[in-house]
Amino acid sequence: MPRTRKKLPKYSLHKPSGQARVLIDGKSYYLGQFNSDASREEYDRLMGIWLASGRNMPQPKHLSNLTVTDLCVAYFQFCKSYYAQNGQPTSEVAAIQNVLRSLRRLYGRTAADDFGPKKLKVVIQHWIANDLARGTINQHIGRIKRMFRWAASEELISVV
Repeated sequence: MPRTRKKLPKYSLHKPSGQARVLIDGKSYYLGQFNSDASREEYDRLMGIWLASGRNMPQPKHLSNLTVTDLCVAYFQFCKSYYAQNGQPTSEVAAIQNVLRSLRRLYGRTAADDFGPKKLKVVIQHWIANDLARGTINQHIGRIKRMFRWAASEELISVV
């Protein structure tokens, strides 16, 4: 029986953005401005990785030793630029800083991958003990969830 080999993924144009892209194992990789030298170099680099890995893209290695503190620091750096207007941080940055402070105090040395719903309940109980209102607690929970979603999108933690 003849052995079938995967064909080399095509360099193509993503019309809505005008960028070059390549579809590898069902995932789009954007390469930069279509038909530019930089996009061709990025395509060649990705194809080299793909071929060297046996015609499969290697799975990203997660930072299993990433602690909650490390994650909070990385997320706060992101927030300072994301939640800014006219170059100045918005009030959301201060709110996120307060939430992260509580989270670090309780679970700073815990591996970020090990933080789950039961640990979040402990954080909520801490806020209740400090007489925070239900609406404030719900906003804080949303901020923590956004941080973990951001971390997953940046491939800093594993997605279960």
